[in-house]
Amino acid sequence: MNTIFKKSGALLAAVLIAFTSCEKNTAYQDHLKDPKLFSEAMQTLTDVIVHDIFSPPVASRIYVDPTVAAYSIMQQAYPDQYATFYSWNTH
Repeated sequence: MNTIFKKSGALLAAVLIAFTSCEKNTAYQDHLKDPKLFSEAMQTLTDVIVHDIFSPPVASRIYVDPTVAAYSIMQQAYPDQYATFYSWNTH
């Protein structure tokens, strides 16, 4: 009988933990909207480029990927304010 209470108590605890941990965390969304995050990331990238002494052509290629990715994210979040890269090629 005592083991039944232990098992059901453990099951109840697991269910309670599961339900309380399923709360949607949206705090990261506010952090992602902060332009300081992008600025800090680009500064970190600049520090690495300066430290590793990349040539200007290589450095420009390194800057392109995160900048294009950031623009693409902004375009998806605000499609009425930012044109897609595809639309830039068609004109």
